[in-house]
Amino acid sequence: MNDFTEQFFNNETESAETSTSTNKVDMSNVSYTQLTSNYEYPSTSTMLQMQKLNKNVEDLKDRLDKLDAENTKIQTRLLTEVIAQRKLVQEDLSNSSELCEQLEAEMINYNISDPAKFLRTMWKKIFTDEMASKYSWKGTNTKICVLSLAITTAVRSAFNQKFAVDEKQFSLVCSKWFQTANDRIKYYKKTEKK
Repeated sequence: MNDFTEQFFNNETESAETSTSTNKVDMSNVSYTQLTSNYEYPSTSTMLQMQKLNKNVEDLKDRLDKLDAENTKIQTRLLTEVIAQRKLVQEDLSNSSELCEQLEAEMINYNISDPAKFLRTMWKKIFTDEMASKYSWKGTNTKICVLSLAITTAVRSAFNQKFAVDEKQFSLVCSKWFQTANDRIKYYKKTEKK
């Protein structure tokens, strides 16, 4: 090191040592009462206000829990009603070939050139994601089979008239669309929160 740098560091070190030695407090002779005598405890009125605020927060949490439970009940009831209405539509389609033909004609008129996108769009027009989560392509113990519905026959017929594609693609795209219904619901809820 050069002389200037050495002298600078020596001066800084000495001044730091003297300042810390003068700022030291001897804590060995300080009692607990001396330390706590300067501390101001919250007043009784402040403590009461804090207790009231805590009670209000707990009340709001209880209200939110009740509202959330009520909201779930309402959604379940609405979904059940929609499923019942879908069953009525299913029966109407099964009994009327004219309705099926009208539905097919309407689907064919959609100007979508990609077969997979066409199927996803048609199912989205027919089922909400919440409804689709209650159905599955081949059916399970807890979900209704879509494959045997008259509406599926109409979608398949429109698809076959519009596209010259392998039948496997129809089944693959449709089954995947119903499988991913819960994922879509989670995604939309996640994006709504942002």
